[in-house]
Amino acid sequence: MLVKVVLIIDKRIEQSTKYKKILENSDLTVFVASDFSNALNYMNSFEPDLILISDSLDFDVKKAIEQIRVLTYNNRPAIVALSKSNHIQDKIEILDSGADDFLSEPMNNEEFKARIFAHLRRNYENSLSEKTMLFNSKISYRMIKRVLNSQDEWAIMLVDIDNLEFYKEIYGELEQINCFKHILLL
Repeated sequence: MLVKVVLIIDKRIEQSTKYKKILENSDLTVFVASDFSNALNYMNSFEPDLILISDSLDFDVKKAIEQIRVLTYNNRPAIVALSKSNHIQDKIEILDSGADDFLSEPMNNEEFKARIFAHLRRNYENSLSEKTMLFNSKISYRMIKRVLNSQDEWAIMLVDIDNLEFYKEIYGELEQINCFKHILLL
């Protein structure tokens, strides 16, 4: 099953808990980071599909978004900014810094959920091969990385691989991990 991952970067405990509950009730895996350094750890370990970032951080949100864009160029998550501001200039600056959307708070829970799922849907639709209608290698690699970084038991089977060298790298990483169970290449 394809698990979609959302990272919430927000130092406000009540708001981030509210957003997390809304999204987890929709079968998403949600991580919350209260500062930018913890967020970087989640980005490296789980490569989220979508990042919600609040302007409540002690870090300039525009610079944070620019850094996220640079650090996640390979997996290209959707970035949605959350702000109490509804000034047009704030929205333009945030969008120009690399955000895909700007949500002014407070907002309706159903609209919030619909916007998040629209971004996730678009992200995954753009990751499908036009020929096979299967996910591209970036998504496959991301799913493998998530499984490896989770605490769950796992097994992976990769079948009919076009770019075997890419997966040999993954296999090399797996050999260094203590929880390695098995991998089967056909």
